[in-house]
Amino acid sequence: MIENKVEKKIMWGDLDPLGIVFYPRYYEWIDGCSHLFFERISFDLIGLWKDRQIGFSLIETFANYFSPGRYKQDIVILTRLGKLQR
Repeated sequence: MIENKVEKKIMWGDLDPLGIVFYPRYYEWIDGCSHLFFERISFDLIGLWKDRQIGFSLIETFANYFSPGRYKQDIVILTRLGKLQR
């Protein structure tokens, strides 16, 4: 199993008027961390597009929210790949 772990501190600009994380931020962080994951495994997404016109897109996303994210809270975003084949 290949994984990449990113630690992040929730900042003021991540919050909505109620003082909790504005929910689209989670998807922004997940997307950014997926790019970091591909970098970690030396998978050149830009080169793959330029050379072979192959790209990746999200088909479906969802999230379960168990408690609100708060200002200066530390969170961990973990990206995992169970199996990679040719």
